Amino acid sequence: MQKKLIDTISQTVSLTETDIKLCNSYFELVTIAKNCIIEEQDKIPHYLYFIASGFMRLFYYDENGDEVTSHINSANSFFAPFLSFINQKKAKENVECITECELLRISRPNLVTLIDSSENFKSSASLFLNKLLHPPKSE
Repeated sequence: MQKKLIDTISQTVSLTETDIKLCNSYFELVTIAKNCIIEEQDKIPHYLYFIASGFMRLFYYDENGDEVTSHINSANSFFAPFLSFINQKKAKENVECITECELLRISRPNLVTLIDSSENFKSSASLFLNKLLHPPKSE
C-alpha cells in the first residue's frame, strides 16, 4: 500500500530514500468497512486520506435531510474535505467509504511535520494545493 502512495507522490516530485522513510513513518494503514462514515459534517476533520483501494465520497445533508453527494473518488488519490482539514474548521460534508477501503491516513500535525521535514514534500504539497485551488477549466 505504501508503494502506491510513494508512486503517486513521485509523479510530481522525486523522493529520496529519506523522504520515503519519513512518509512511511507518518502514514498509517487502516481498513474501513463499506458504508462507514469516517469524518462527520460539522466536526473538524482529523485526517487526510490516501485511497489505496476502494471508493469514497463526500456528502452532506440538505435542508430537507436528503443526502447530497458532492464528490466521489477512487484508488491512488488523496481524499478529505480539504479546506476544512487544512484550516481545521468544521466540515460541511461527511466522508464515507462506499466500498471497503484500504486507506493510508495522516493527521494534520503529522502532515505539517512531514512537509517541514522535506523540501520534496513541501513542493508536492504546494503543487497539490495549487491544483485544488485552481482546477483546470472544463470546456
